[in-house]
Amino acid sequence: MATTLTAKHAVEEWSLQFPAVLDVFRENAWVKPMLEIVAQRLMEKVAWGLKARVYVGAATSMIDLATDIYITASFFGVTGKEGHFQASLASLTVSTGIQLIGIWSQNKGVGLWKVLKESVPVLIGFKP
Repeated sequence: MATTLTAKHAVEEWSLQFPAVLDVFRENAWVKPMLEIVAQRLMEKVAWGLKARVYVGAATSMIDLATDIYITASFFGVTGKEGHFQASLASLTVSTGIQLIGIWSQNKGVGLWKVLKESVPVLIGFKP
C-alpha cells in the first residue's frame, strides 16, 4: 500500500505478487471487496505516508534543481570549464523545455492561463 494511491490498486498489486491470493479471489468473490475496504480504511488513517512521500519528493526535486543551478553557475566564466558550463546549461534547458512542452500539450485546449499556472511548479522545481 505504500507505493499506491488507491486501495483497489493496492489489493491488485498485492494479489499479483502472490498467486495464491488470486485463487482465493476466484473461489470467494467477497474477499477482494472486503480487502479493498480494509485497505481504504488503512489508507484513510495513514494519510501522512502519502503526504510525506509527496513533500520529500518535492523537496528533493527543488534541492536537485538548486544544486544543478549552483554547479552550472560555478562553471560560468572559469577558464577551461566553458564546455562544462555549456553542457550543464544545455541539460537544464532541455529538461525544463521537455517538461514545459509536455504541460503545453496536455493543457493547450484549456487556455494560456492554465498552461502558465501548470508551468510554475516546473520552473520552481516542484516537478522533477
